[in-house]
Amino acid sequence: MLCCGNRNASARGIRLPFDTARFLEAEEGNGPDFQPVEAAIAEFKSEHPYLLFDKRATSRIRQRANLNPKLLARLEASLREKGPGSVKQELRTRIKRQARRLIHTSFLALISDGSTREDALQATRIALLGFTAETSWRARPVIKSFLDCAEIAVAVSLAYDWLYDELSDDERQVIEESLFRHVLEPALAAYNDRFALWPKRRDNCTLVSNSGILVASLAVLERYPESAIGPSPCAMLVSWLLRSKARSVRALALPIDRDSRKRATSPCMLSDRSELLSISEIRNPNSTFRR
Repeated sequence: MLCCGNRNASARGIRLPFDTARFLEAEEGNGPDFQPVEAAIAEFKSEHPYLLFDKRATSRIRQRANLNPKLLARLEASLREKGPGSVKQELRTRIKRQARRLIHTSFLALISDGSTREDALQATRIALLGFTAETSWRARPVIKSFLDCAEIAVAVSLAYDWLYDELSDDERQVIEESLFRHVLEPALAAYNDRFALWPKRRDNCTLVSNSGILVASLAVLERYPESAIGPSPCAMLVSWLLRSKARSVRALALPIDRDSRKRATSPCMLSDRSELLSISEIRNPNSTFRR
């Protein structure tokens, strides 16, 4: 995903083709400006999938994935898992396991054919049904951030994006409404609450929470456009999150070299890079960075 020979590449590594951290720092002091993001979203024309990779890359990803026996074995092992996991598991561990299984089965459904594809689609539908039927994605109310919710939000958003064409209109609507109810709506309330502390922090909980909120916002851009009563909730969240991530972008813009490889390939950093690539594509539909 982070590879191409273009002006963004250097001898030491690859830099993100995103607006500079200096630009984001300028917005951090003034508060989020919704209009530029709204304008970019209005011009964004892309078919699902567009999270992590786009439709043009799907056939190439299928070919490469099916030539990787270790990857296929891992995905098929996830498909064979039964149930939500042992009740003896720590709650967050169980949530992460369920979320990762959904990512695995949805990706397997994307790259496979025949009975494996049908089994993976069925498993994905069952997992999505289970998540969307939950009364809350915040399994531990004592945790004020979106730490647990973010794990589910990313998995549901990726499954929705990757398998968009396989889902019925009713299934899409249920997922979209769940993402709005469990993620977008409470996230907007949290960012507008001046007494809420977690959105202002720079720790792992805030970074993971922001990642889940941003992926969910990007997944349903077209479902919740600007209305007569105000700007798009997705545009509002992306604007808030860009402001929150201003300091993080400086680290994300560092080149990937031998000395920084461990830091640059951590799950949170890769998640943020993927999100920023999606935003970059929205802001610049003619970008060739991900081709």
